[in-house]
Amino acid sequence: MITEEKISIIIPVYNASEHLYDCLNSIKLQIYKNYEVLIIDDGSTDDSVKICENFIKDDNRFKLVVQKNSGVSNARNKGIQMCSGNWILFIDADDMIFKNTLNTLIQAANESKCLVVQGGITTKLQNKLNSFQCLVYKNYEIAKFLLNPYEYNQLEYYSKAELLHSTQGCYAKLISKDLIKNNKIYFENNLKLGEDLVFYFNILNSTEKVCIVTEKIYFYRINQFSVTHKYNPKLLDNALEFSYYFYQLISSNPKYDKLYNYDMRYQIYFHLRLVIDNYLWNTKQTLNVYKFRKIISEYMSNDIINDSIKIIDIKYTQINILSYQLIRNKLRVIFLKTHNWTLLYILGKLNNCIYKFKDI
Repeated sequence: MITEEKISIIIPVYNASEHLYDCLNSIKLQIYKNYEVLIIDDGSTDDSVKICENFIKDDNRFKLVVQKNSGVSNARNKGIQMCSGNWILFIDADDMIFKNTLNTLIQAANESKCLVVQGGITTKLQNKLNSFQCLVYKNYEIAKFLLNPYEYNQLEYYSKAELLHSTQGCYAKLISKDLIKNNKIYFENNLKLGEDLVFYFNILNSTEKVCIVTEKIYFYRINQFSVTHKYNPKLLDNALEFSYYFYQLISSNPKYDKLYNYDMRYQIYFHLRLVIDNYLWNTKQTLNVYKFRKIISEYMSNDIINDSIKIIDIKYTQINILSYQLIRNKLRVIFLKTHNWTLLYILGKLNNCIYKFKDI
């Protein structure tokens, strides 16, 4: 028998009018009815507030708070402070959940007795509902996968990837409100990149086990205008802020340092990779080779960044079935290790050409 505990759904909204109705309507269609929806509008200038107000009129479980633009972390923290449920679920305003999502998550929480339940995500709207399994993992197993999924050998990685893909981000997870509030876990307002990773990392290290549901319960919409998809000249500074913060978080805790030091280094590399992708592989950017070399050279002069790149092992890109993406990733690591910024630039330009003329 499923315990009918209340779920607080927190949705940060900023100029999300294109897909916001679909998001809210997918919640309204839930089989499980004991929930509240806390919509935190973060200073939208489109029709987002109007769409939310229409939902509030029809259903008093939907609540709207309008605030000045303060960032997604501030909006989510506001929702945490306001919530009255036993559980918290974060949903992004351009995503959707399936009609059985809440029912599946609360059932898994009851069966597993875990304080964190993580479901699967999909980028396809057609979702066949199957009977699901609850797989229970130790907290550090999920935390290490969160930070560095490629440390799994290839066969193990690809067998688990579908189940653990939703480890990234704070969405598709049912989290005990008491776990969050008793451990005073909130989103870091000063981080503009990687704030959801830090939040979930802290969640994982505040509990002993995590339930993974073998069911896709969350529709993730790929947003070409997100922070990491569109050209962002501030991304380098944002990545540096994340690297400093996360390095201090791990290295200042002996337990974390022992468990996660290498995985932390991989995350620093990963955020450098985001910068490279954004500055080079975004077809609308205008950086020439000289400016690119200057930017990356300055970034790599940072001891934390440079030391992290030195110890990254390129074996994670090795696989029997070669693909363009894997070869590209391996070359990228080699060029970073050898400080060959010109070849890194050429690789990026080549990548643009390939993606422009060929669907990979």
